[in-house]
Amino acid sequence: MWAIFKQEKSEAFERFKAFKTLVEKELGKHILTLKTDRGGEFTSREFQEFCEESGIKRHLTAPYTPQQNGVVERRNQTLMEMTRSILKAMKVPNYLWGEAVRHATYIINRVHTKALEKKTPYESLREKKPNLGHLRVFGCVAYAKVEAGHLKKLDDKSESLVHLGIEPGSKPYRLYNPSTRRIVVSRDVFFDEKTNWSWKETEDGPSMDPGMFHMIWRGIVDTGEGPVIVNNQPHEYTQEENEAENHGGDDHKR
Repeated sequence: MWAIFKQEKSEAFERFKAFKTLVEKELGKHILTLKTDRGGEFTSREFQEFCEESGIKRHLTAPYTPQQNGVVERRNQTLMEMTRSILKAMKVPNYLWGEAVRHATYIINRVHTKALEKKTPYESLREKKPNLGHLRVFGCVAYAKVEAGHLKKLDDKSESLVHLGIEPGSKPYRLYNPSTRRIVVSRDVFFDEKTNWSWKETEDGPSMDPGMFHMIWRGIVDTGEGPVIVNNQPHEYTQEENEAENHGGDDHKR
């Protein structure tokens, strides 16, 4: 399962082309089937022509029938529930929900499911067992070593950050500095997994802009080795939903 983020529906075609290239190069397999809803971003002429030229068979669900894409709907529910749990466990602000979704996806791909007998999705796709020894608690305090070339005589040798999981496409850890609002990627990290960040000191973090589209690309792609979830479910946040999300409201459902 992949989680791909975008802000506009119009990005769907370019994101799918990039996804196709990534999957086929990384796995050495061709996408045979793509199942989506009938959103305009999936039914454009250029999207259809691209699939035909690439030998990809299209399956479009009927309008207002999410049950036709039941596998995706159930998996998305699991993903959202895990994301909420990850954020709440270490009291991470909701504006970092995208990072939590990414981390939840990483975990889901490495645990057993009923659909795969005695295998994880990772093992089914890559034909080797996943290594879980590097996983650390999402949202815990992490100390990343500062490179000697950037140190002055009295500077701290490490930087206090927040752990956000594994950097996509590589092995280093993905970390966040709430004070500077920047992402740091580092291999040399010490984790205090029992301690969460004191967010009150940096609570004026970025918030979701009202009316922005926040979407997760999800659905079903068949590479010939069984289905892989990757479709699209758009949701436009209203002013009220953003306020509830930013204040930790539990009533907001996606």
